[in-house]
Amino acid sequence: MAGPVLKDMAQKIYTSNYITSEVDNSELKDSIIDTKFDEYIKDSEKYISIMPNVVGKPVMDAISLLENMKLTVQCKGNGIITEQSIQAGTKVKPKNNVVLKAE
Repeated sequence: MAGPVLKDMAQKIYTSNYITSEVDNSELKDSIIDTKFDEYIKDSEKYISIMPNVVGKPVMDAISLLENMKLTVQCKGNGIITEQSIQAGTKVKPKNNVVLKAE
């Protein structure tokens, strides 16, 4: 009789365990990161010679995207990009200078 009772107790402990919840949350965070990375890759492949719209993107994402396009980037401020010196959709060449403003 003690065996089934202990088994039931163990199942209750392990099925509502905090660690299990952490693992589930971790997997969710990984899928969000994967989605963001996929969006970043799509942007970087799409905009090989056309200036992308980086307004609204985090500073580090915008800088990384533009530097991968071989552009020279200057950023004033930090946080989220609010302005860019080259209008989105403009053809750009490597080493063009782009000034970003962020808040």
